[in-house]
Amino acid sequence: VEQEVHVLLDGHIRQAEKYGVDFDHWFLEMPDEPGAHNAKALGVMVRLCKKLYPRIRIYVNPSFWTGFDKDGVAPDEVIAGCLRDWYTLVDVSVPLVLNLDGRPEAWKYFTHDRLFNGQYNVSSQHMGADRAGLLQLPRICAWDSLSRSMNWWGFYSYHEPRLNSWDNTMRPTVHEDATINYQCVYAGVNGPVPTRASELIREGVQDYRIMQLLRQADPALYDRLRQEYLDGGRDFDSMKNRALDALLKKQGKEESI
Repeated sequence: VEQEVHVLLDGHIRQAEKYGVDFDHWFLEMPDEPGAHNAKALGVMVRLCKKLYPRIRIYVNPSFWTGFDKDGVAPDEVIAGCLRDWYTLVDVSVPLVLNLDGRPEAWKYFTHDRLFNGQYNVSSQHMGADRAGLLQLPRICAWDSLSRSMNWWGFYSYHEPRLNSWDNTMRPTVHEDATINYQCVYAGVNGPVPTRASELIREGVQDYRIMQLLRQADPALYDRLRQEYLDGGRDFDSMKNRALDALLKKQGKEESI
């Protein structure tokens, strides 16, 4: 097995080198959404990859999904037990957001000092993702990362249709994964067709970047806006505008000196 993995990794590395891409600009993705059934086996693979090529950066997006009727994800002790022997080797950690709530032992592994710590959320069009209640999720992802002092987030999905996403009559009324349209942009005759949700992904990126600038320029206001979100504030435009006003005032004072 080790020899097979060595050949596989060597092929990736040589391909990257062919295009002038060094270890700092690519990462190795592990199998999608691992959980209690395969996390320990995945850990063996991660340890082997790091043993063979310590500079390889590894991406993992733990899910530990158990179902809506079972608290969504596995209990804290199960998640922590699955991660204990290997997760600190991960360079890009993006767990399902539900793994971060009320799970203090797992939290230690998900916030370990590494290149990127983040989280991801999921919304699908068959659930009516253009409704106001779900529409804010792409933007909330950015503020969730800010509130948790994380530097990465993801939203599933930008474009992953399974059926004809333009035809509402084809959408099921029950959760059947093979027939869910996960997307917030649509295929159009002249190219991608955006939606309010896809625009809010852009807004979330802007919010995050503006807040990072604010953290340097006005840490006190940064903390107040971050706390406002933690207290339930969801007027994102107002929070962003207050941050922008503070940044512009700061810039004006510096230019006048």
